[in-house]
Amino acid sequence: MVELISIVVPLYNKEGHIGKTLDSILDQTYKEFEVLVVDDGSTDASADVVRSYTDHRIQLIQTSNQGVSSARNKGIEAARGHWVAFLDADDWWDISFLSVMKCAIENYPENKIFASGRSRVFKDQTERYAHKLLPAVGESCILNYFQVIATDLPLINSSNACMDKALLIEHNGFNPGQRKHEDHDLWMRICTNNAVVFVNRNLSFYNKIQENSAAAQPYRFEDFNGYLDTMTLVYQKLDKTEQAWMRKYAFNFLLHKWLKNKASYTSEQLAILYGKSKALLSANGKRLLWFVYRLPLEQFYYSLKKFR
Repeated sequence: MVELISIVVPLYNKEGHIGKTLDSILDQTYKEFEVLVVDDGSTDASADVVRSYTDHRIQLIQTSNQGVSSARNKGIEAARGHWVAFLDADDWWDISFLSVMKCAIENYPENKIFASGRSRVFKDQTERYAHKLLPAVGESCILNYFQVIATDLPLINSSNACMDKALLIEHNGFNPGQRKHEDHDLWMRICTNNAVVFVNRNLSFYNKIQENSAAAQPYRFEDFNGYLDTMTLVYQKLDKTEQAWMRKYAFNFLLHKWLKNKASYTSEQLAILYGKSKALLSANGKRLLWFVYRLPLEQFYYSLKKFR
């Protein structure tokens, strides 16, 4: 059955990359799609590059700069298709990405979230996503998102997935207040009570050649606090097995964020983060977090060395 797939491309100052991204879409073997490029107030020639494409399936939506979450949400709202795929403006797809997603949708009619294998492309190497729970290369299976994140990176990123639009609307899309982990925030929410169909074919390519300078910036209190709220809300909706997986994920994630960013928060902010963080941890995790919270970082590192 022919079915329209809406592709949402958030765009901000990617004039040197957006052409390759659009070319990878137009080269798809599955042709029933629309492309919603949401220009989030670019100050370079990104919009002009998009305008140079005359394919009627490409629609340019221009807004003032409000962040990638708002841009993606505008694309979701404008989408005419039942299914929405995301592709960042400096990433690209294999020509069969959409056809493989469409085939998976037909083979798993009860599911709402689909993702393909992917690779991170660095300057000197390409690193393919791997996990012990993935099916054999070329195969598909149904996976629990929380079981996967308990030990490794998520099944989904912002350029390898195709999802039911109604599901995205039901969960209010991306959190506009999030600058970091806005994608993980949404994936956790939509994967509560929804499994992921994962097709282990290397079809999505995530550009890591030029790191976004924002990645090196401290983790804002607003982002950390909002993400903890989502983790807490999701945790309460999971069954006991999934909660155990979530606690493992929370331990690894929270310890890393606390150690890396503690010095950038006020005492009042730290108290708020501590109260929310410990609620997501096991007894041992709570004890370790207490040391991180209470001790100066230099003293904590010294204690760790003595313990070892």
